[in-house]
Amino acid sequence: LLVEHCAAIEVCLTADDPKQLVKHQERLAEEAEQVLKMVRDEFLLSSERHKVSAMITLTGTWRSIVDSLVAEGAGGQGVNQFAWKSNLRFYAEKGLRAKDIKCTFSVCNITKDYGYSYVGDDFTPLVRTSGTHAAQMALITAHHLGSGGWFKGPHSSGKLEVVRCTANLIGLP
Repeated sequence: LLVEHCAAIEVCLTADDPKQLVKHQERLAEEAEQVLKMVRDEFLLSSERHKVSAMITLTGTWRSIVDSLVAEGAGGQGVNQFAWKSNLRFYAEKGLRAKDIKCTFSVCNITKDYGYSYVGDDFTPLVRTSGTHAAQMALITAHHLGSGGWFKGPHSSGKLEVVRCTANLIGLP
């Protein structure tokens, strides 16, 4: 799902028509409405409801990314602009055999192999804010450089949650 969202956004960014990104923004809004309808279903099991709520958070993240790209007028300007490259992006490359698929993630100019994150009953994605986005960029950059990261802030403000969700998102234990 992450790879598909990235691919769709990159198609819009490289399209000749800059309005493709606005159309994708509208499609994401429709997708969000469909997911919200799913969570309102009274016959959903609690485990299914948890997965649907994770889908809502991820859909909101992608909507936030596309909204910021639309606000900056990024449509049709290519994939090498900072507004896009500063986001956590996921790619899949097919190998010689159909089952050989290599997944990578990128942020800025850092590209690493993706370790396949766990998306089970207890998976809760991180809500995207400017603070969590900056923290994720800092953590991934520190990991790439082989150093650690340290967050300073008030007690119970979500520092550990940011670290855990970022590690899970990029497939680290």
